Amino acid sequence: MTAAVVAAPLVAAVIAVLALVVFQGLEARRVNALTCGHLWTPCGAVPLVRPHLWADRDLQAAAAIALGMALLARGGRRWAFAVPAVVLALGPLLAGELPRAVAGQGWSQPWAGVALELGLLSLPAAFVADGAQPVRTRLSDFAALLLTGSIAVVLAHTLASHIAGVDSNSLATLVAMFAFGVLAPARWRYRAALAVLPFVLARAAVGANVWPGASWAGSVAVLGVPLVLGFTAPSASRLLERVGESSATLLVGVNVLNIADALLTFLAGRAGVATEANPVVRLVGLPAKVLGVGAASVLIARWRPRLLLIPLVVLVGVLVYHLSGLPHGG
Repeated sequence: MTAAVVAAPLVAAVIAVLALVVFQGLEARRVNALTCGHLWTPCGAVPLVRPHLWADRDLQAAAAIALGMALLARGGRRWAFAVPAVVLALGPLLAGELPRAVAGQGWSQPWAGVALELGLLSLPAAFVADGAQPVRTRLSDFAALLLTGSIAVVLAHTLASHIAGVDSNSLATLVAMFAFGVLAPARWRYRAALAVLPFVLARAAVGANVWPGASWAGSVAVLGVPLVLGFTAPSASRLLERVGESSATLLVGVNVLNIADALLTFLAGRAGVATEANPVVRLVGLPAKVLGVGAASVLIARWRPRLLLIPLVVLVGVLVYHLSGLPHGG
């Protein structure tokens, strides 16, 4: 990556973070003005720009995220570049929590603060996205996302099961790292720049708790796994593209995996560790499911064979699910 590729996004990221610091200072002054005057609240001047700015690890993380999104945008992700930051900020909502501010807390109105952060941190990406060549998305790219995503889910569940104290914020951080990896341009220089993210985020509040009680190196390792896994998505896409050229391979693969799924579900049911969650399959039975999928796959292979990539990858994910030891619902 030439210096010119990084220079503009880096300058824009620094400006965006400085603007964020000013808004945080204005918010701190507003809160201080509201509370000042009470007997139990000492009054004092609040600086617009807090001291030791460059040593603030949360701001360093915010700058790294802004730069990372700008690199995604320069690589052709003209809209999807915002996905990692949105996941980081809004992921905790799925657990019934408030949105999370990336560059530290202190907003009296969390939604407004997070919206302001997302807007400012996205400015560098918007600045460089206009001249970027959009990335063409193929069916195999969606299939590769399903494949690597299913593996990421298993890894996230394993992490949550074996590392005590992992919360929704940490899981959102891991998903965001995976998104950075999946959306990264295939060129190694972009990936090398994005590989800095785990090292920066592990020092900040946004990434320090992905492995509670672990060292900085341990947090870096946990953050790096989903990022590297996301980097493999283009390779998986190319592999699936080659597999998709043979309708016979797709047909055989879908049906072999479907039979394996049915067999594993049957054995797990006999052992009392799983139940069939699909009401249709409970009604017609596993043999009918195998025959039905077989008949449908033959018809699809005859008319639109490449569409079999999707059930193929879904069944691979189901097989990983079976073998991972996750609680089964069939």
